[in-house]
Amino acid sequence: MKRDDTGRYEVASTSGELVRSFIPNPLPPEPALDVSALQIPFERALLALGRLDGFSTALPDLPEWRVFSYLYIRKEATLSSQ
Repeated sequence: MKRDDTGRYEVASTSGELVRSFIPNPLPPEPALDVSALQIPFERALLALGRLDGFSTALPDLPEWRVFSYLYIRKEATLSSQ
């Protein structure tokens, strides 16, 4: 699907200085987004979250486990943000 630009730039003057501002196109976009290809990965992600939630209920509530889960969650957040 070919899309045009997502907006346009306009030049304006403020305090005697020229600045460029981005004006996005109105929503919803035309043609509409096709997200049907994302359905299977989304369902797999939900299934993995369900497994992780089930696994977390089986862990004992020890202070060591809290540290372990904190480190794991932090590592996962760091990797996913890259």
